[in-house]
Amino acid sequence: QHGLWMHVDACVGGYLSPFAEQLGVPLPEWDFRLPAVQSISADLHKLGYCPKPASTVLWRSAELQRYHYVNPTDIPTGEYRTAGFAGSRNAGAIFAAWAVLRYLGRSGYLRLARQVLDTKQRLIEGIRAIDGLEPFASDLLPLPFGATDVVLADVVGEMTRRGYILLGCKDPPLVDMPIDPAADDTVIDTFLADLRESVTVARANRAARGDLAY
Repeated sequence: QHGLWMHVDACVGGYLSPFAEQLGVPLPEWDFRLPAVQSISADLHKLGYCPKPASTVLWRSAELQRYHYVNPTDIPTGEYRTAGFAGSRNAGAIFAAWAVLRYLGRSGYLRLARQVLDTKQRLIEGIRAIDGLEPFASDLLPLPFGATDVVLADVVGEMTRRGYILLGCKDPPLVDMPIDPAADDTVIDTFLADLRESVTVARANRAARGDLAY
């Protein structure tokens, strides 16, 4: 409407959403199908399953891509056109990302997307079954949940004592859970059991206060 540049930060879901859609998950349009979107970022090292540091930036056109480059001219060597302030970088991560993409292929990413979605559903059902916790709706990831009658920071504190690292949000108080396809049934069951016990400890005021920081 106002001719502004719209950038989509798809760093978490950029390599999950396309495959989730192919699996039949109804998602709102978020990519270049929307005329206003001019650029998209998506991290290969997250749900692209590539080693760090690897990410991607996409532009609607090569003409728009030219705005990405840094082109300092007030240096002794003259013009130095680069894609970032850091200048040139080691290409090892690029080669590693290429190898992972080639190894997994479309079928591999579809399989991993299905595992992530199945794991998310199991966690939603498990968290909903714990008295005092409430999962919130989300299109894909992360999976947020909050507390109804316990102090969520106390639950997080007890989970931290048990060796878990939970990412949170202070306003409103909630936990944002990323999901890894490597989480098998044993891992999920153990996590939910510890979460249930942590709620019990928090309700009894025996938990150390945790931090709902991201």
